[in-house]
Amino acid sequence: MSEGTKTNEIRDGEQYIAVTLTTRTWHDETIPLSEDDFIDGGLPKRSFFVPWGVVSLSHGDILDWFGRVEHAPLDQVVDRLTGYLRE
Repeated sequence: MSEGTKTNEIRDGEQYIAVTLTTRTWHDETIPLSEDDFIDGGLPKRSFFVPWGVVSLSHGDILDWFGRVEHAPLDQVVDRLTGYLRE
């Protein structure tokens, strides 16, 4: 998924920061991602951000594009992640 670009274009040669998604509800600290959170695209199952699951990806690591997400749920992810880092 992406935020901030106008298309589903994934540019070669760039590096990306991504947050893990899960369909499991096993942890209270995950952040739900609803259909309304998508600007375009979407996921086949109800999913949750895992804010402590941050990874760095290169262009070759990206196999598919699922959509763009609104700022609000991403702001929640950043707030939760920075809270973990400050603890």
